[in-house]
Amino acid sequence: MIKYPSRKEIESTSIEINPKTIQAIKKWKKEFYTKWHHNTNEAKINKLNSLIYYIQKSEKNIQPLKTRIGTEYKYDPDKKVIYHNLEKPSIISTLHELAHHVFGESELVACTWSIQAFKKSFPNSFSKLKWENHLLVKK
Repeated sequence: MIKYPSRKEIESTSIEINPKTIQAIKKWKKEFYTKWHHNTNEAKINKLNSLIYYIQKSEKNIQPLKTRIGTEYKYDPDKKVIYHNLEKPSIISTLHELAHHVFGESELVACTWSIQAFKKSFPNSFSKLKWENHLLVKK
């Protein structure tokens, strides 16, 4: 069973995020995030795949990976595949699974990196979220 870190553990951990990664996320945001809520889930998944691509372009050392549509967010390290949840497309979850691809299986690292990257890139959206255990959800 996976042990997820607590909010306190996530907030008290600091991970350096490459400024080029934040720039890439912000560039993606300008190009793809407008009218996000008016998109179909399939369109959102396609846009999230573009987010992964933008980050990969900014971080030259990220190994290639594939994406698939599934029923939950997860990363398969053997196949190097991120599975998106078609019912709940999520920027933070996409960042989280990408963090597993880049940094490994640590839930603390994946949670901390994805939340910090989201907070720096989407401060207004971040302020509208609340904590539920290790997750951030809409208020």
